[in-house]
Amino acid sequence: TLQEDAKLIAADNNRFAVELYQQLAQGNKNLFFSPFSVSSALAMTYAGADGKTKAEMAKVLHFGENEPVVHEGIAGIAADLQGLAAKSLERVKMAHKHGGSLTPLEINVANRLFGQEGYPFLAPFLTLTEKTYGAPVELLNFGESPEGARLRINGWVEGQTKDRIKELIPPGVIDRDTRLVLTNAVYLKAPWAETLGEEPAAPFHVNGGEAVKVTGLVNRDRYGYLKIPGGVAVTVPYAERGLQFVLLVPDEQNGLAALEKQLTGKVLTS
Repeated sequence: TLQEDAKLIAADNNRFAVELYQQLAQGNKNLFFSPFSVSSALAMTYAGADGKTKAEMAKVLHFGENEPVVHEGIAGIAADLQGLAAKSLERVKMAHKHGGSLTPLEINVANRLFGQEGYPFLAPFLTLTEKTYGAPVELLNFGESPEGARLRINGWVEGQTKDRIKELIPPGVIDRDTRLVLTNAVYLKAPWAETLGEEPAAPFHVNGGEAVKVTGLVNRDRYGYLKIPGGVAVTVPYAERGLQFVLLVPDEQNGLAALEKQLTGKVLTS
C-alpha cells in the first residue's frame, strides 16, 4: 500500500539523511538542510537516469530494487504532510466558531521541472514526475536567455516558500547548455501543540564549551523519550501532533561529536 511504501522509504531516507548530515557537519558552524527535499529532487532525477548512473544513485540514496516503491513512497510521505496541513486548516475553521488556537500548521512540498524548449524529453518520464510528484514541466529557453530562466525559477521557489528562499540558484549556475532543472521546495511553519513558556537566561553550551545565556523554551509534560547511544532523544509535537520536533541531546556537555558518530538511520527511525 501507499502507507507501507511511505514507511519503507522513510526508513531509507533516514539512512541517507544521517550519512548526508555526517558529510555536511564539518567544523563548528550551524547546519540546516532538508533531507526529504534532497531525496525528492534526486528521486525525480533518478526516474530519468539509466545504467551505471541509476545504480550509483540508488546506492547512495538507499533506494531498493523496486523503483515504483521509491516513487510511491515519496509521494505517500508528501501526501501525509499535505494531509496534516489540511487537517490543521479545518481545525482553525472550527476554532473561529468554538475557540482554540487560530494558528494552522502550514506545509508545502512543491516540485517542478524546468526544461529546454524543443528538447526531446521522454513522455514516460514527464508523466511520472507530473502524476507522482505533482511536478509539471515548464518550458524555458536556456539557450537564448539563461539569466531570464534563472530569475523565473528563483521567482517560482520564492513564491512556493512565502518569500523565504529568494535566490535558490545563484548567478552563473545556469548557462546556455542547461537542458533541465529539477526543483523541490519545502515550506514549513509549525506552531507547537502545547504553549511553551520562556526562560530568559537559560544556559547553553556552544560546542560543549562555557555556558552562554540564551532565551530558552520550557515546559513540564509527557514527551516521547528514548535512550540512544551517546545521548537521549526527546520528541516535542507540533500542532495536530502528526509532526514532531526530534531533539538529540548528548550525555556529556562536550559529547556532541561522540553522539554524531553513533547516529545511524536505524537509531533515527527508532
